[in-house]
Amino acid sequence: MNWPENADGDVFRKLAAQNFDFDKQYTIDFKVDFSSWPPPASAIESLKAEYPNLKVVDVADGTNSPSEKGYITLKINDTVNYDLVAETQSKVTRIMKPFGGWCYSWGVIVD
Repeated sequence: MNWPENADGDVFRKLAAQNFDFDKQYTIDFKVDFSSWPPPASAIESLKAEYPNLKVVDVADGTNSPSEKGYITLKINDTVNYDLVAETQSKVTRIMKPFGGWCYSWGVIVD
């Protein structure tokens, strides 16, 4: 496959090099970051209307960087493909932009 020369394309190339099964469904985790924490309740409600399977993570254990106070994760169960990843990140960022949020991170755990 020919994926774009960007961070997401790099991840897809790494997955392909590890013989990742792109035909199988996986749980894809997307991370939503914010310029200030916590986000307003209306941000969470807006995102939850589109992605009900989300979790608000308050970082209070000191294991993350001092600037990271929390984030939201959302999960989608589907086949892992570039268009889905790019469109989800774009849509989530568009929904969260008025609240100072963005989605540039995603991952999938392989058994």
